[in-house]
Amino acid sequence: MTIRNLSALSRPASVASIGGSSPAGSIGADVLDAVSAMCVALPDVLEVDINPLIVDQHGVVALDAPVAVAASAVTQPGLVPAPMPLHWSADLETRSGLRIFVRPVRADDEALLAEFFEHVTPDDLRYRFLSSVDHVGHDRLAMMTRVDYLRTISFLAFDQTRTSVIATAMLATDPDRTHAEVALVTRADMKGRGVSWSLFDHVLRYARAERIGTVEAIEYADHEAAIRMEREMGFVAEADADDPSMRIVRRVFPVEDAV
Repeated sequence: MTIRNLSALSRPASVASIGGSSPAGSIGADVLDAVSAMCVALPDVLEVDINPLIVDQHGVVALDAPVAVAASAVTQPGLVPAPMPLHWSADLETRSGLRIFVRPVRADDEALLAEFFEHVTPDDLRYRFLSSVDHVGHDRLAMMTRVDYLRTISFLAFDQTRTSVIATAMLATDPDRTHAEVALVTRADMKGRGVSWSLFDHVLRYARAERIGTVEAIEYADHEAAIRMEREMGFVAEADADDPSMRIVRRVFPVEDAV
């Protein structure tokens, strides 16, 4: 595992890079978290070549790890998460006339999301996480709530009482924030009321305002309702060349298209 252009990684980025939420994946993500912390503390480090990195359920061992450092001292300010963008909270009205409230996630929202996922169908869990999921546990919930508001942000949609989460969307960008992947899921009893559309539109307005040029969703080919909605919103769907069961649904915004 060679790591270049070192920068602070969010926990979702670490988990995604190392291979998901399996025990080995979680341990490997801990390694990336540690390397991320090292690069913040030691900006002279330019590259770490960990080869091999052996990860299993018992732990992790790096057998070799050459480190490249800058020829001269490098200084940079400490990295901190971006502030929560409170101005991206909004009262919205769906196409069915339903009033909802949308805001960015907070670190203390894990219990709200845990309750929300208890009301999501097994099929929708599969569509959201692109794998069979029986229960959404702490690791996945932490990925959605402990965000840096820069490379990763989650939005929660609430009912009129603002006490129950009825939908959630997560947007994760690449390091230069020109490309992002979005994933959205809606509570079973709130489907067909325009909640998904309104939340997705809110996320897209955020992406445009942040000058994120390309937004993609990865969908199972049988997730027809999501693909149909995304096409209505200007996305183009194409088959995944590596997996015929998947579709890559993409929308590209003009460079000057910011709101």
